[in-house]
Amino acid sequence: MKTTLTQLIVLLLLLAPTPALVAQTEFTTDDPGTYVKYIVDEQEKIGQEFIDFSTVLVNSQDPKVKDAKRQDVLKEIELSLRRLRNLAPFEENAELRDKSVSVFSFYRKLHIEQYAKIVVMMTNRGSSLKQLEEYFKLQAEVEKELKQQGLELRAAQEKFAKEHNLLLYENGKQDQFDRILEANIYSREVYVKYLPVAQVNEAWLLALKANDYPAMEKQRTALIAAVEADPFAGDKGLNGYTGFRDAALELITWYGALAHNEYKRVHGVLTNPQRTKEDVDFVNGFITSFNARNTELNEDYNAAARELKKRALPATSGSN
Repeated sequence: MKTTLTQLIVLLLLLAPTPALVAQTEFTTDDPGTYVKYIVDEQEKIGQEFIDFSTVLVNSQDPKVKDAKRQDVLKEIELSLRRLRNLAPFEENAELRDKSVSVFSFYRKLHIEQYAKIVVMMTNRGSSLKQLEEYFKLQAEVEKELKQQGLELRAAQEKFAKEHNLLLYENGKQDQFDRILEANIYSREVYVKYLPVAQVNEAWLLALKANDYPAMEKQRTALIAAVEADPFAGDKGLNGYTGFRDAALELITWYGALAHNEYKRVHGVLTNPQRTKEDVDFVNGFITSFNARNTELNEDYNAAARELKKRALPATSGSN
């Protein structure tokens, strides 16, 4: 019987295990220290990947670079998930293994869905404030759940260690991961507090552009009420850093001052059929000064957001 090339390839595959088949081998050990270290090692690998990705998000201006790093992290998470799923239960108890798989599945979901949206959002300058508010609320919810999952995994590890008389060593990468997650959650919360006021201010500007004078007055009054509601009451910053909160508060305070003064005067000028050249010059000058100050305050806000994230990242060589 003549052997074809296809038959020969099949025969070789049957005789020689492929890397994929080797990767499916279950990891077993009767040493509890080795068992828990297997899981912690995977945490450290992904923790470093997460830190690297967060650094890219903060420092890179290239969306392609950001998304490429996101996909790199996702690949590493997939590999860790494969290894964790191939971890045998310890003495027939799969509780720690299963909790680890659950948490890493959350890591995977975060990088497939939420961080993909972040990269898109960073390049889509046309996103409305309402869309951003919805996104950040969702992002904060997901990251809070991720943080909770991490706490549950740590509790499962501590329970395992207690049951087997082990002393868990400090996981520096996981601690760093937690600080970054904490900074992300706080930044979303600040933004969600700021956005309702910003949306009313945006509505006034849109009414101005449409020459809708009744709507201008309605939104001006609503803006005063939104600012006086004091959305940042009780906000003490994060780990002693108040710069991000203060930058958002400065924007809100400015909106309130505009509502009481310039917005009121602009409305009066535009609704006055007897307006003078001086009145028109005031409106035109206001628009110029508004654009300049708005750019300045938003740049300060974005810089404070970057500083908040940097404080959660590891110090680089040569930094103070």
